Amino acid sequence: MRRYGIWVLFALTLTAVLIHPTPWCIGCETVTPFGHAYSRVDDVLQLWLLAVPLLAGCLRLNKGWLAPVLIVAVQLIAQLVGGEPWSDFQGNEGPFILLFGLPICSVSFLVGYGCRRCYDVLPRHR
Repeated sequence: MRRYGIWVLFALTLTAVLIHPTPWCIGCETVTPFGHAYSRVDDVLQLWLLAVPLLAGCLRLNKGWLAPVLIVAVQLIAQLVGGEPWSDFQGNEGPFILLFGLPICSVSFLVGYGCRRCYDVLPRHR
């Protein structure tokens, strides 16, 4: 799991996004952007997108530092699969996801990594 864990998490996340594409609309005037109706699955998916980098840091997966980049790639794919027009994606949502998604996912990874480092430093009772 440690060797291929990041790729397993990426595959699970990509599969979830392909099954339930969730286009996040920045500055939309309608309640249902691109024909997508909000559901509880969207909340679970958003939490999962934050949990993957956290898990990659906590579990000290090989190449875990790729987690923020892979999750942002999944978010970008979700926009296009969700039916967002290329012009909106290129001018609004794409740059927004890059500017905010990478730092937020990186912070999530660093929190997980910090928790793991703190756990490693704690004395062990045998």
